[in-house]
Amino acid sequence: MKNSFLYFLSKYLNTYLSLTVGASNNTIKAYSDTFKLYFYLQNKNII
Repeated sequence: MKNSFLYFLSKYLNTYLSLTVGASNNTIKAYSDTFKLYFYLQNKNII
């Protein structure tokens, strides 16, 4: 389940945001960093 979520998250960040919405690279990086921080904190059982 987690791998499929990461697949769709990657598709969302790299395809949908950039091509469909026209988001800037900085916006995509900000979203990516947010999810990295979320997964890090979740792994540490802080969330």
